[in-house]
Amino acid sequence: MSKQESSREAVLRVMRDGEDRTDREIAELTGLTAGRASGARNTLWEQGLVEPLPKQSKREHSRWRICPPERQAEVRQAHRDMVERRTIGRLVAKSPGERANIAVYLLADEEVNAALLAQLDRSRSWRRARARSSDIKRDLEAERKQRRMKMRRAMDEADADVHFRQTIRRLRDLQDVLYVVGREVEAERAQQLSGNEPRIGAERWRGVSRNVREVLEVGQGAFRNLAELMGRPMESCPLCGERLHNHSAHLDEGYIDAVAIEEADVESR
Repeated sequence: MSKQESSREAVLRVMRDGEDRTDREIAELTGLTAGRASGARNTLWEQGLVEPLPKQSKREHSRWRICPPERQAEVRQAHRDMVERRTIGRLVAKSPGERANIAVYLLADEEVNAALLAQLDRSRSWRRARARSSDIKRDLEAERKQRRMKMRRAMDEADADVHFRQTIRRLRDLQDVLYVVGREVEAERAQQLSGNEPRIGAERWRGVSRNVREVLEVGQGAFRNLAELMGRPMESCPLCGERLHNHSAHLDEGYIDAVAIEEADVESR
């Protein structure tokens, strides 16, 4: 490690050869102390540049590897979730009175209160989307009953893997349709910007908008179910990465928007 090289740069340099390493091995290769090597590696994990490998046993030391660019956002979220779980674990170990005092202190902070309200609003939006997805399914149930019966008979007779591949092909066909819709929208916008008459009436575009919205709402429910099926429950929005708070159903706006208690009053009680 050169004098001009930071601890983080030194750790990143030795990890770029693609080898999996423990913190001890990283410290030996960089010449850093164990504490500095571990701290630098943790910073790289927080930035999504390195990621931990699954342990084969509890006694095994954690091993780390360089993280490919397409997984860095996921790794950053995993680090954030790990930090939150540890913090929650420390808070749960405190008495109910201590936790209540901490909650009062945090909610008195305007930025914390605003962030919590935003989390609750996102979670409510997702719950409304899931409810809308259920409504759509019920609305289409009668129309699709006959198709489901035929599909069920086909599934009983066909190999499950063949049916799965057919389902994936249909999903990709749907992606192609959405891409075509996107190109049509771009062409229509170009038509408007050039001052020409629209090719397609506004009412027809509103119908397309409703159809695309229903696809997105059904897709939200399917994505969450897929995450739960894979044993990785969705705690953040897959598009924006913002938190979807699992406990928001137990809180309401009336509690959060209540009159703030002065610090002197809290201490006197």
